[in-house]
Amino acid sequence: MPSLFRRRARCHFPFGRWCLLALITALWDRESSANPGGLGSRHLGMANTGRASAVGVDAALVNPAALTVTPMFELETQYQVRIIDRTHGLGVFVTDSLNNPSLAIGLGYLFTRGRPLVRLPETDGGTRELELSRFGHQAALPFSVVAVPGWLALGGKLKYQYLSLRYLDDEGIARDAHDKLEAFGLDVSLMFVGGRWLRFVVLADNLSGHHPAPYDALRELSLDGVERDVDGEIDYHQLRRISEYPLALTHALAVYPLGSTRFSLNVDATYDLASYADQGRARPIVGGSGEIQLGPIPVRVGSFWDGGGRGRADDRVVVSGGVAYQRDAKPGGWGADMGLAFSQQVSGEHLATVIGVNLGLRLHPDR
Repeated sequence: MPSLFRRRARCHFPFGRWCLLALITALWDRESSANPGGLGSRHLGMANTGRASAVGVDAALVNPAALTVTPMFELETQYQVRIIDRTHGLGVFVTDSLNNPSLAIGLGYLFTRGRPLVRLPETDGGTRELELSRFGHQAALPFSVVAVPGWLALGGKLKYQYLSLRYLDDEGIARDAHDKLEAFGLDVSLMFVGGRWLRFVVLADNLSGHHPAPYDALRELSLDGVERDVDGEIDYHQLRRISEYPLALTHALAVYPLGSTRFSLNVDATYDLASYADQGRARPIVGGSGEIQLGPIPVRVGSFWDGGGRGRADDRVVVSGGVAYQRDAKPGGWGADMGLAFSQQVSGEHLATVIGVNLGLRLHPDR
């Protein structure tokens, strides 16, 4: 296991290469589609857990404080698809924790496109389907600093977030079904390291730039210009009342029973303060996972429970798994991180399947 926050030889990575990587990130194919949450295939395969044991790009996505734990320079692309509502995602991230023993930084871009369906009551007693268009961008700048060498790290992620949910009315005019999000967001995290045996992290997501759910018990979608029976209820079908950018608090624990990062057990608990605010309730999401590395092959399994709102009507349980190939980069060389993961909802309505892949390149430009 690499020594946490160890002193390392300064690598000379020309500024021009950073500019080139930033340009690649900014100009990535915008006609493609991206991960709704930008969580990566490792996090997906570990059932939305594993924040405390994340490194490299995975840390940039879900726990920026962990960027300084393992010296690494990594460039990674990722793709995910949620089949039920035809939501796709594409992202690219670059992270560097080699240049400075006390500071790590990254840069990333994510793009989202989805087509969920809702069902509207008609005046003749029937229903009609209306296709919505979910569209979003996110540009992110994650960073981490060492607060107490060997023990404590602080992290943050500055983000620009854009998200829209639209539809075509009966005249073919595009309208907003929900308020657009155009804001600068901020995530923060604090990470404690207990030697070779455990890591504990506390995170706050979207301290700024949070956004309400598309609808709740007191507020329907805005569907002006669409003929329907206004006395009937909308069947939201493929559109859950979940905020895409909620104000959320998380605590996560990773334990290494063998004193090595090759085997970890993880427990994460998240409290979404936005999606069910009309009920005065924080939505709990609690899960556990394990990751074991068999040579260059990490194998991941996990499950989580999503408590939804009051009562059990919208509770759900999800199981997940994944496998990857990883090779660390030696000084002056390169390595790789290629992964495949899935998650499958096994209880609740409208069982959802998500599939994700990633392709990463690890570099160590020291000479």
